[in-house]
Amino acid sequence: MTESLPPEAPESAASDPEDSTGEDENGPADNRPAVTAAKAVAASQVEKARNARRTSARIDNWRFGLPAVLSFIVAVGTFIYLSDDASEREMTGDDSGAPFSWWWPVACLGLAILLGVIHQVRATSRSATFGEAVRAEEFNVRMAELDYVPETDAPLSANRALLQEYHRLSTGQANAAFRVAVWVMTATAVLVLAGAVTVVLIHDTATAITLASLTAFISALSGYVSATLLATYRVSVEQARFYFREPLAGGYLLAAEHLAKRVPAPDHIPALHRVVDGFIQAAVNVPGTAVDAATPQELPQDPGTAP
Repeated sequence: MTESLPPEAPESAASDPEDSTGEDENGPADNRPAVTAAKAVAASQVEKARNARRTSARIDNWRFGLPAVLSFIVAVGTFIYLSDDASEREMTGDDSGAPFSWWWPVACLGLAILLGVIHQVRATSRSATFGEAVRAEEFNVRMAELDYVPETDAPLSANRALLQEYHRLSTGQANAAFRVAVWVMTATAVLVLAGAVTVVLIHDTATAITLASLTAFISALSGYVSATLLATYRVSVEQARFYFREPLAGGYLLAAEHLAKRVPAPDHIPALHRVVDGFIQAAVNVPGTAVDAATPQELPQDPGTAP
């Protein structure tokens, strides 16, 4: 008896799956040249912005970060040294020390906090700038994709892209203002605490009054700056709400217009009239564009129909 051999697998099954699909591991190739070019330009611009951000961060670390750390170390060391020296003078009864020696740790601590705040504010600004660059390139890619969207869906797609752009812009401004305000308030709290501790430890009345006055001035100035930034935050939030509401209403109206075109003939014209009325109402709701509608008596009449 001869053994029965298993049937041979067809050549198509033995071939490489990647060859049979014609697709690479990254998915199907994009057949839209304009979108491909826009994505390539966007990737190049984002990488350039990222490199600029890293370079600026390294420069700021040397320009502000390192001096802030050194100033803080000097402030702590000087404070410890002066505390020990004051204790020894109090025990020995020697009052020949310099009356303004406590200014050194206070000045170094204030410089460290100032440099730290500047470093953080610049880091926040770099992040915001990089985010704006990324969003701008993403928006350009979406605009390139709109060229391949069917004509009936293009207004809806453009409105959706505009809605996302406004939302990101407003929320980005609000977040940046809030972060800077928090940093300013934190620095103010640290400065006030340092001034209060120094005033308690200093035995010279004139120096204590001067430090207390300076601390009060710094507190008032920082409070004003924080209030301004928080006001900017509130305005940005209101802008976010407005820019989210108006394009959203426009999107609904565009969808209504798209659906009204599919309404049968008897109800087609009334449906379009309602869409037009909705567009007019949305335009009137935009700040600065509210205009009283002309009454029928004020509208210009056709000379041919005049009595």
